[in-house]
Amino acid sequence: MKLIYSCLLEIYLHILSLQDGKLLIFKTIADTCPCCGKRMESKSSGEREIITLIGRVSTIIEDYFVCPYCKDEKTGRRVIHHSEILRSILPLKTKYGYDIEIEVGYLQYADNKQMEEIKSILEDTYGITVSQSQIHELGIRFLRHMVVNHYLSAPLLNKLFKSGCVYHIDATCEAGRGMELAVKEGWTGIVLGVWKIPTENEEIIKKHLRSVVEMFGEPIAFVSDMGNGMMAAISSVIHEMQLESRQLVCHTHFLKAVGKSILNDTFQTLKSQLRKQKTLADLNRFAKETGNIIKPQAALMRDFVIQWQSSSAQFQALGYLESIAVLRAFAQWVILFAMECNGEGFPFALSHIKLFDRCATVLGSLLNLLEKNCFNERAIKYAKRLQGILQGPVENSEIQKTVQDIREMNAVFTELREVLRLEKTDVYKQEKDKKTPDSLEIVAKLKKETARFRSVISDRLETGIISVAQANALRIIMAYFDQYERYLFNHFAVIHDASGNIIIKLIERSNNIMEKLYRDQKHQIRRRTGAKNLGFIFEHLFPAAAMMANLDNPVYQQTVLNNKTRTELVDLFSSLDDSMDYRDTPMFQDDFVLVGGRLPKADKKIVSKSSFTEVIYMLSDEYSSSLSSGSLALS
Repeated sequence: MKLIYSCLLEIYLHILSLQDGKLLIFKTIADTCPCCGKRMESKSSGEREIITLIGRVSTIIEDYFVCPYCKDEKTGRRVIHHSEILRSILPLKTKYGYDIEIEVGYLQYADNKQMEEIKSILEDTYGITVSQSQIHELGIRFLRHMVVNHYLSAPLLNKLFKSGCVYHIDATCEAGRGMELAVKEGWTGIVLGVWKIPTENEEIIKKHLRSVVEMFGEPIAFVSDMGNGMMAAISSVIHEMQLESRQLVCHTHFLKAVGKSILNDTFQTLKSQLRKQKTLADLNRFAKETGNIIKPQAALMRDFVIQWQSSSAQFQALGYLESIAVLRAFAQWVILFAMECNGEGFPFALSHIKLFDRCATVLGSLLNLLEKNCFNERAIKYAKRLQGILQGPVENSEIQKTVQDIREMNAVFTELREVLRLEKTDVYKQEKDKKTPDSLEIVAKLKKETARFRSVISDRLETGIISVAQANALRIIMAYFDQYERYLFNHFAVIHDASGNIIIKLIERSNNIMEKLYRDQKHQIRRRTGAKNLGFIFEHLFPAAAMMANLDNPVYQQTVLNNKTRTELVDLFSSLDDSMDYRDTPMFQDDFVLVGGRLPKADKKIVSKSSFTEVIYMLSDEYSSSLSSGSLALS
């Protein structure tokens, strides 16, 4: 029977590919009702169009069978047998074939093409015209089929993870909107599930984590940030499901939390002091005014500054415009203080300390050139003005004290980073600045080195030969160790491979694997939409879009998709509709769950209409009138 079916399918596809415009009739093989076993009645659809890549636009008729006695339990309608061949080409209640759906899905989520680009590709390559709204619907259809196939393939992934796996969990949002929770396996890089969540609530996260464990198996460890809801959810899942999994926290998040607790208050004080001093505002104003002076010869002056900095003639007397150009470049160099942060944010990079240091450095350079009379006499007043701007923060005793406190606290924080071997991170663009990859030796020593560091901290606090700022920083570190030390270590696992050999595998100490997932996803969304602000888009984004990272994962391609190309997936997709409905998967969420505290889109359409507003006012006015009438009657 399978051979006959396969031959028939090949014949129909060949006829479709001829594109001769002839009417094509799709017959149904099975004519016996699966419920009552009786012969079904023959029916025929009217002529209709279907659109496929192989046949473009084709006119067809479908001959199908209907049982006059039985009804489908789910739909309540008569049992129908549709054409098996037609169902292998396109789903029910649509005219677009699986091949178009797959092509659109790959173009949108693997190649990150925009709607207009996809529309042009379909027209130019296949001669098919599809509207942008229909392209969007085909993309969603593709995502649903991929999710269904993902969960139907759970036994294969479970087998893959049998020797051990690690679940990295994280949530993200954009401008406070569209929070998304994702779970990713750390050693294979496979995204296991993605959901929209209103907040990082323990019960909500726990529900999704349970579904992941039930579908894909117990992990060796869960790795997450230090959010209260996230940590409580993981702890509850381990306890309630009686798992032997470890609960680990991301070392980067741990350091970030410690650094903020140590530095934030004093750092905010420094920012406030510099803002009160109007340092940046005065520097920007100075750069703008001096820019207007050299504007007629701006290109020439820029060339001069390049030549001046690369020669040994810095101490030669300068002309008027040349002096102004150099002073302007000094101010601009201070303004670009954030460049020294190398892409790192607070507390790993202290931007306003860089600002203070650059003010001090430029002030020293400026005084040196003034002392040697390098500036033109007409430019001296501008040099003195810049000197005054820079002296403001550099010579301010309060700012000096704040900077000194920050340096002392940051020195303690840097010690902690060195102990945890995260004094450098992966955000640096230069290879020489990146941290050394973890080794078993490094990971094994971390607990011992941390215990030694705790002992050092205790000794320092007992001796009291440290500043108040340092003492406060050390106490904060000790408090964090007391609370989180049990989640910080044992980032390795001893497992057995398929041959029974013992293998020691490292567990990633950070959640960078999740940060990269979200960073890449947002970059891809910007590529597809052209939008910079993703708040609205992220809020209404179909969560399964983040799972399309699996399309570039070779392990997932081999295990779940059997290394099939996009043109070879039609048979797989056509078999999914009879196997599982997307609404039955653990990733299905209705509109109420997706939006959390915001109005569901369907509800918003109703209550935002003027007609609904009019009804509200009419009912309120009527009630007010009845109250007035009642008062008059009583009087």
